[in-house]
Amino acid sequence: MEVISNHKLDKNVVTAFFTAHWGSSKMVVSRGIFQCDQLERY
Repeated sequence: MEVISNHKLDKNVVTAFFTAHWGSSKMVVSRGIFQCDQLERY
C-alpha cells in the first residue's frame, strides 16, 4: 500500500474513494455531518 497526502489528490479521486468504500462522501459523527471531500486538506 502506498500512502499519498490528500493535498496531492484531485477532489474527484477523494470523492470516488469515499463513495466506493463507504457508499457516500458524508461522515456522521456526534458533532454533525461532514462532507469528507470538502474538508480542509493538509
